[in-house]
Amino acid sequence: MELIEHQTYNAWYKALGNKLLDWHEAKPDNKDLINLVKAVEIIGLHNAKIVKENRQLEFELQSLKEKLKETIEDLNSIL
Repeated sequence: MELIEHQTYNAWYKALGNKLLDWHEAKPDNKDLINLVKAVEIIGLHNAKIVKENRQLEFELQSLKEKLKETIEDLNSIL
């Protein structure tokens, strides 16, 4: 995710969470709002996990590309 996309996601996610919390405080017995607050929390945690996993995979991919390049250079020097 690009920086601007990440910032946009965070801004909208925060706005959604704040609005749901405001509504929940105004109507604390509303089960739908309680479930929505839980759902937004789970979605946020899931997204954070996916972003972390993506960063790890990008790092691993870059490392594999560098190793492949070194291997090709070594093979070329042998031939």
